[in-house]
Amino acid sequence: MEKTHQHVASGQKAINELVFSVAFLHTILSQRRLYHHLGFRQDYKWSQVDLVSALRVIQNIYDRKTETSVMLRDIRYLLTHAVYGGCVDCEQDFDIVQALVDNCIVSWMDSKMMPPSMGIPSLLASLSQGGQRPNTSHSHGGRRSRSDSRSRSDSRSRSDSSMTGRSSASQARRFQRMFDAMKNEVQAPHLGLMSDSPVVMETRKSRFISACLHTLHTTHPNINTVFPESVAQQLQHLIATIKGFPSISLPPSDSLNHLQNYLANELSCYCNLLTTIQSDVGLLLQATLGLVALTPKIQSLLLAISEDCVPESWLPQHIPSFIGVQGWLMSVKHRMDVLQRWCRGEEENQTEYCFNLAMFWNPKLFVKSLLQEHARKEYIEVYKISLQIQILGTADIPDSPPDSGGVYITGLHLCNADWDSHRASIQLPKSSDNNSHHSALPTMWLKPTVSIITTETERSTHSSYTCPVYMMSSNKERCDTDDVVLRIDLPCTLDASTWVQKRVFAVATL
Repeated sequence: MEKTHQHVASGQKAINELVFSVAFLHTILSQRRLYHHLGFRQDYKWSQVDLVSALRVIQNIYDRKTETSVMLRDIRYLLTHAVYGGCVDCEQDFDIVQALVDNCIVSWMDSKMMPPSMGIPSLLASLSQGGQRPNTSHSHGGRRSRSDSRSRSDSRSRSDSSMTGRSSASQARRFQRMFDAMKNEVQAPHLGLMSDSPVVMETRKSRFISACLHTLHTTHPNINTVFPESVAQQLQHLIATIKGFPSISLPPSDSLNHLQNYLANELSCYCNLLTTIQSDVGLLLQATLGLVALTPKIQSLLLAISEDCVPESWLPQHIPSFIGVQGWLMSVKHRMDVLQRWCRGEEENQTEYCFNLAMFWNPKLFVKSLLQEHARKEYIEVYKISLQIQILGTADIPDSPPDSGGVYITGLHLCNADWDSHRASIQLPKSSDNNSHHSALPTMWLKPTVSIITTETERSTHSSYTCPVYMMSSNKERCDTDDVVLRIDLPCTLDASTWVQKRVFAVATL
């Protein structure tokens, strides 16, 4: 009888812990929504209905009486793919939901104390251990009499029926202490976010207010035909800057080398952009003199130039616009000079082997052209080739091209994490300053190889995080999955889910 009651009590304790874990998961998901795009790319309106569905999943799976590991696996799968992840249509957000579910739905017996920087597991472990109270029962010395043992046995048998109720009440008080501790101890890192997330949110709100004021200002644009003298002078400076661009001779785009064709097309895109800028600036200069009518397009261009902002019609998607018009034109000039030098490399028998992805108009085609060129040289189908990425030990550019083919890429920076050059792995940021969360990555070797099927035993046992590389460096909160250029496996000492929750990614910058 005593064993039966202990089994019932332990079963009730296990399901109570599962219920708390699901409620804890629901709270974490709801709390991350308050951080907008820092928490999830889209807003998912999880409600009490989802929580009730999750509790039903627990009850149905628990009634099967399966092993604990199998039960937790099935619960995690249904919560990730049906209850909470069923409405998620973004790959990044789905990975975050999966990581949160895996960290919350765990066996409390296996949880250990970890640093607060570990996020969800450390918070759950600290709360579960902090909610326990030491045993206040003390054993009295001396020899126990036979009558005392008999009376103690009788009282134990009489209290068997109420054992489960008392344990449930004790566990309820423990959960209440855990909830009370969460009110003061839960911070942004506990939610899997960066420690500077509240500061970023305040900055975002300030930018939102500024954007609203700017929209309100542009709702009633100035339709006067007389413009300040500074606007005309600024346009003259832009014309002088454009005239300082060197003459570009476009190479032929019918070469057998796919990489050279790509570079020629990239240079052609920048030449077309320069032609558009020259036409628009000349038109704006005529508008300031009253020679042409002010169309809505001309008004928007003049308003952007007068505020030293790059017009949206000039902007490629990945080139940041917060550096001013003159600075932006100089960056375009620098890109064109580098591209022209790369295009001339084949004519001078100096094949370029080191590139910066930030130089390109469409960097995704760069990766495709690299695979196509390797397929042409090796006389194999391009679908049989995959890109192997190797991290070099230094940020310096090698003196010679790779022996086994491929190219080197530079200019990658890690966001929301730091790169540890001594351990050659990613690590948590050492500072809470938002500006310090951009750490330079070493030079990467992009090596096209023939795709092979790798078994589980052949894969590396070291932990790694598949880090996406974006080109949208001007807005790190709205990086879309479609903007991913490539993915790099970065070594790490922590679990990969930690970096998924913190949304660690890399950007290509000059």
